[in-house]
Amino acid sequence: MVPRTGGLDRAASNGSLVSEREVTGGLKAYHWKHRYAIAPYLVAIAVTNYVAFNHDVHLSDGTIMPMVNYVFPENLQEAMTGTAQNVRVLEFFDSLFVDYPFKKEKYGHAQFGWGGGMEHQTMSFVINYGWGLLAHELAHQWFGDMVTCGAWEDIWLNEGFATYLEGLSRERYPQSPGDWYNWKLNRVNSITSSPGGSVKVDDPTNIGRIFNGRLSYSKGSYLLHMLRWKLGEEHFFGGIRSYLNDMGYKFARTSDLRQHLENTSGQSLSGYFADWYEGQGYPTYNVRWDQEENRLLVRLDQAQSHPSVSFFEMPVPLRLKGEGKVLDVRLENISQGQMFQLLPDFKVEEVVFDPELWLLAKSNVTKEDLVSSVYDGSSEDFTVFPNPVSDYLTVHLAAAKTLDYHISDATGRKLVAGRSPSALSFTIDIRSLSDGVYILSLAGNKQLTTRRFVVSK
Repeated sequence: MVPRTGGLDRAASNGSLVSEREVTGGLKAYHWKHRYAIAPYLVAIAVTNYVAFNHDVHLSDGTIMPMVNYVFPENLQEAMTGTAQNVRVLEFFDSLFVDYPFKKEKYGHAQFGWGGGMEHQTMSFVINYGWGLLAHELAHQWFGDMVTCGAWEDIWLNEGFATYLEGLSRERYPQSPGDWYNWKLNRVNSITSSPGGSVKVDDPTNIGRIFNGRLSYSKGSYLLHMLRWKLGEEHFFGGIRSYLNDMGYKFARTSDLRQHLENTSGQSLSGYFADWYEGQGYPTYNVRWDQEENRLLVRLDQAQSHPSVSFFEMPVPLRLKGEGKVLDVRLENISQGQMFQLLPDFKVEEVVFDPELWLLAKSNVTKEDLVSSVYDGSSEDFTVFPNPVSDYLTVHLAAAKTLDYHISDATGRKLVAGRSPSALSFTIDIRSLSDGVYILSLAGNKQLTTRRFVVSK
């Protein structure tokens, strides 16, 4: 990599440089050619006394593509360091999502003189060569350039994604100890600094509202981060790849992204997008816990910072600590005051809310007496047999009634759920469960009625 210097100005633009030739009067003519579909606002030309240099980028399909850089001479060393680091981020995004969208031409940077950056297709304009700025503008080549938001109210499809991918680059290549955690913490602190505000732009005539850093950028990025937690790695990234493949070189709306994520995961996301895209604010969780000799009780309540959302239904991560042991649990929180019963194999000394910052939320965690407020069912209410059981569990009630039931494991993960017929006895198919201890919970007039049973095959 030898920088090309010289006294004449150079022109940087989209696509590939076809020719660079002398013309009359000591001038030069540059011919750039771009062969991909492009939104008009992504066309750009810059001319000044640039120093130019290239890097090789090795894409996942074996393509070796140039990263072309046009730099102010006084910033050459900074630029050579920053763009070299950006090569591995490009290779990471290329392997994580779909092929770099313009691999037949190039990716590059042209330095310019006002704040921030702009994701001009194949040639991002940047004011400096910091990690975050380069990763953000690079991410736009997929989210903003390859797929462009179809309306200003959906600008988060550009900016929320680019912000989140900058975070993912720090998760993959941390620039300092705790880089990824601190990136998430800064986003949460920014978003929760005010009680309202939706990701959906509610005034698309207001430029400041469209490009609101707290909402379109940070909250948009956390909408994606929480979807990753809710859906799981495979379904989240699979849905994103499907979205890019189907919407490539087109305009997209939020409904397009939602449909692809639903198709991939098999989950309905109507409530999620109503809460987190259209709704405003965030929840504050009140986590109360208590432990008996053989079980841990956890109650989840939440307060919403804005009245547009009555309840945020989300899986809640907790970390249980005690006796030198740690157990991470995921609680499917679908209602206010929901009680969970867990079976850790140690005495719990501390309960930590969301230790990896998956949720956009605040929290309070307290230990208090929950045992006296929970009815644990006596033998007169219902019995289960056989116990241990291998295939079908029979439930016998003291009186015929219809009840909702679910079976969970020791971490609180719900595995089987259903509704009983109005009868004295009914059976539950537990052949899908592996050997271990489980909890059957019946929801009737009492707050919580449970039985433990053992699966042994």
